[in-house]
Amino acid sequence: MKFSSFFFPYRAGQLPEPGFERSANLIKISDFFRRILVIILKIMYIQLRRMGYKVRVGWINNREIDFVAEMPGKKLYVQVCYLLTDQKVIDREFGNLLQIKDNHEKVVVSLDEMKFSDYEGIRHVRPWELGLPSISI
Repeated sequence: MKFSSFFFPYRAGQLPEPGFERSANLIKISDFFRRILVIILKIMYIQLRRMGYKVRVGWINNREIDFVAEMPGKKLYVQVCYLLTDQKVIDREFGNLLQIKDNHEKVVVSLDEMKFSDYEGIRHVRPWELGLPSISI
């Protein structure tokens, strides 16, 4: 898997949604968060590979699943975001995983200081917790 503009097609000076105001500060802030997210995605990819998973991007109903990680007898779905800042972000990250109707494990990874409780069987973990013996994945 290659991390490229496939995940983030916006370059400096472009805004992710047409409704945003065009201000230099907003562009800098959105670029900052986007870059952090790219780093988290790369770290998660490397960690899943180190754990022995074959990793790919998945799609369900035209919605992207960041990682579908598979090894013999085991499958894991992973959504990655910087922070679960509001209900819209929570609905997007957990909603993609809720559309998957099998019983394989589903995880949302974010940098939130506060750990969220499980939501309909989907666990919230922080990047440094993924793969620790106390977190059985």
